[in-house]
Amino acid sequence: LSISSHRLKGAGGAFGFPELSEISSKIMELVKQARDSELQEIPLPDNQLHDLIDRLNQRCQQITKKAG
Repeated sequence: LSISSHRLKGAGGAFGFPELSEISSKIMELVKQARDSELQEIPLPDNQLHDLIDRLNQRCQQITKKAG
């Protein structure tokens, strides 16, 4: 998850999709917090990680439809 979100963050910035970078950055931060706490799971209120991944997926689908 850390590697994938890092790649998406970079791709979002490189291709002019700042929202992808923003969402990916938030995911990276949540993963980092869990790793620093040595947690096996990422404890989040109200499914925050799921919501971020959902937003990322929706935005990617919008971009794909727009592109062609």
